[in-house]
Amino acid sequence: MGKKEILLANGTYNKNHEKVKNENFLTGAFYDPIDIIQVKYEMLKDAAEGSRGIAQVADEFGFSRASFYNIKGAFDKQGLSAFVPEKTGPKRPHKLTESHKDYIDRYISEKPKVSSNEITKSLKKDKGIDISKRTVERYRSKKNTSDHINNRPAFSKEIECIYNALAGDTGMDNNRRIQGTVINLTNFRAAKLLEFLLPVP
Repeated sequence: MGKKEILLANGTYNKNHEKVKNENFLTGAFYDPIDIIQVKYEMLKDAAEGSRGIAQVADEFGFSRASFYNIKGAFDKQGLSAFVPEKTGPKRPHKLTESHKDYIDRYISEKPKVSSNEITKSLKKDKGIDISKRTVERYRSKKNTSDHINNRPAFSKEIECIYNALAGDTGMDNNRRIQGTVINLTNFRAAKLLEFLLPVP
């Protein structure tokens, strides 16, 4: 892998290298205009000498006057590390840890009507973790579905047959059994089944 490929891979390739007009970068073997870190550093060195105006120096290194001051401000605060681009990509964890899930469960038990946005803010404040609201919403949805299934009451075989059918088992044989079973169900048993299948919000 050549230098250009390495610079491209780590984000330090100067895409505007053709705008660099500084004599050192045009004639010196040590100076390379495609290396954005070197270009920025040498620009600040040149400006620090004070022999020329900022606009002229910035233009010679391929930057605007405004960009020069942004670069200088970052350098004054962070040193050379300011010239290294931050890694791109997701900065939030894709999955909640068990500790995070326990925290969310406890939070919801104390405040049943809490919003997912409030939970994410609380996680960041109390745990120092930055998780998206969408991640919390997916967990809550999955948790509610799991609890609903696990807490399903023990129905008679007839009701179990209907439950399985409504849950997805809709074969012809099962449908015939349902038709015969429904006729024999008492109003009380039917009401209990519907109470579970169609819970009040």
